[in-house]
Amino acid sequence: MLTVKASRRELLDAVSRAARIAPASSTIDVLRGALLQADGERKLLTVTATNLEIALEQEIPCENIQGEDELVVNVKLLAGMLGQLDGDSVELLRLPESNLLSVKSGRAQYTLPTLDRKQFPNMTMPFPEDMIQVSGIASLAKRTVFAVSVNDTVPLMKCVNLVFTGNGLTAVGSDGVCLVTARGDRSSTGDASFLLPAASLDKLARMSSDKDTYRVGTTGKELVFRKEHLSYSARTMEGSYINAKGILGNLKNAFTVLSDLTEMRDKLHSVIAMDPDGRVRLRFDGSRLLFCSDGIYGKASVELTATPLTGHPSGDYWYAAKRLYNSFRALSGTVTLGIAQNGVLTLSTEEAFYIQTALRPPASKTEPPAGKPRKTAA
Repeated sequence: MLTVKASRRELLDAVSRAARIAPASSTIDVLRGALLQADGERKLLTVTATNLEIALEQEIPCENIQGEDELVVNVKLLAGMLGQLDGDSVELLRLPESNLLSVKSGRAQYTLPTLDRKQFPNMTMPFPEDMIQVSGIASLAKRTVFAVSVNDTVPLMKCVNLVFTGNGLTAVGSDGVCLVTARGDRSSTGDASFLLPAASLDKLARMSSDKDTYRVGTTGKELVFRKEHLSYSARTMEGSYINAKGILGNLKNAFTVLSDLTEMRDKLHSVIAMDPDGRVRLRFDGSRLLFCSDGIYGKASVELTATPLTGHPSGDYWYAAKRLYNSFRALSGTVTLGIAQNGVLTLSTEEAFYIQTALRPPASKTEPPAGKPRKTAA
């Protein structure tokens, strides 16, 4: 007989995170479940979930575990049950030769069936000596995930390129129109490059803070992040990624200005409301920078002061409004903004470098010559 007594809140938090990993609509019953592994000797209850692309393993210390067992239960059903209970602790009970699990707290008790443990995929771990330390995952994801493609026809462009070098970790994201490189943990040195789906990196970031320190390593097909009581595995992709180093090495700004990203973001937000999915014009005139929009909801223009650094800031340039706004949201601090050849916009902060290609100026709206009436439909 297996008996586990655990903190209801800790178990609910772990099962809720597992429920966000397990695919609710999978045709494979066992993938909709969480693997519960009770280890009476180590006093740990392990909760694991996977969708075959990512896997999450969480360990919950439990002083009261009698027996050892492994079983799979529907994770969303278990999360719902734990959410309805109101006690501080919860008891899991499985009778010998039974395919039922009892979940009890206070005077309330639920019973749910178990699934076939043999069909649940096992999580593979890399050799500990081959893993390196990395922190700052949350900020690294924030600075790069926004820039990747959402087009399913180009799966590699939906990835973030994690590059470990002798100078630390760098992450690259691009959708072909914009590109960002972000500096990560400088102590994470190595010689390896991985294409990690942005959605997988984003899920890890959402359950992490910059204070969390992981050990990261590869099994050959997956990249595994490990910290105390938690392991996260994500399948990597194979293929050639965009040559960010070569692209950025060929850029040369005609002029640069210094500005504050928070002010730029707020000013731009007030303008792009005229046409969120359209284009925005940046007009440079010495120390004056204007954001202008002539969109489907009207016209708007705002001005802010920018400090010229190099060259002579001047001219009008057009960019995709939503992409530019998302970059202002993802980056932070003081920014050096520049215009390179062909109108390419550059944003440089202490932790990231962003570029976005320019759009063609909109066609001018011409009026018919005086004295000639407009053509009307017959």
